[in-house]
Amino acid sequence: MLVNVSDVAWMYVQPDRTLHSSASLISVLQFNAAGDRNARFEDLVSLVRNKQPDLVALSEVNERWIAVLDEKLRDYSYRYSVDLGRSDGLAVYSKYRLSDIVTRYSKIAKRPRIVGDFETGRSKIRFCFAHPILPVLPEYRNEELQELATEAQVSTNPVILIGDLNCTPWSFYFRKLLRDGRLFDTERGYGPQCTFDSRMFIQLLPIDHCLTSSNFFTVKRTVGPDLGSDHLPVFVTLRY
Repeated sequence: MLVNVSDVAWMYVQPDRTLHSSASLISVLQFNAAGDRNARFEDLVSLVRNKQPDLVALSEVNERWIAVLDEKLRDYSYRYSVDLGRSDGLAVYSKYRLSDIVTRYSKIAKRPRIVGDFETGRSKIRFCFAHPILPVLPEYRNEELQELATEAQVSTNPVILIGDLNCTPWSFYFRKLLRDGRLFDTERGYGPQCTFDSRMFIQLLPIDHCLTSSNFFTVKRTVGPDLGSDHLPVFVTLRY
């Protein structure tokens, strides 16, 4: 895989955004669990208990994963899951109230995504958790990325878009998603934080993302540890 140096260099430059002095913090943990071939539930539970994210978003989970997590993550009173009988099941666990939460499907590939409001007490934050299809048929993935951009662009609330987007930051379609959705990549300022394939000695692809509207500033962004999937988890702390 060849990558132009200029495509990567911009990822080391921290965006210049000024936030209100009374800004609050919110944290998100996003993980593609590869649930059909991974049973390290307890490792994820330990990570959640250690990091204490406000929102946990999991892709490729099934009934077996949800049965364990529903029991172990009792501090997360608000939860929502969809399509657990499929290989692309999604689930979110939240410490804050979730409202207006719905499942939407991409028009062509019919991939689920979870969309709703995350109520922190200070404000409502629009979140979208998506897992577009592999770009074996690129037009299917690109169509969903455009849907995500449109949803972000029309939101009247601050936006957080998270998920394994099956797209690298130097992709034309990723940059189009940022531009059309008026979104910022939390990876910017940290350089590429590769999450796939964690089974390899060196992870090569940063395809697990957390994107936000201009209301947010990234305080901290880390990946790992290995939790038995071919993806590494992403943990992001945001100020808003």
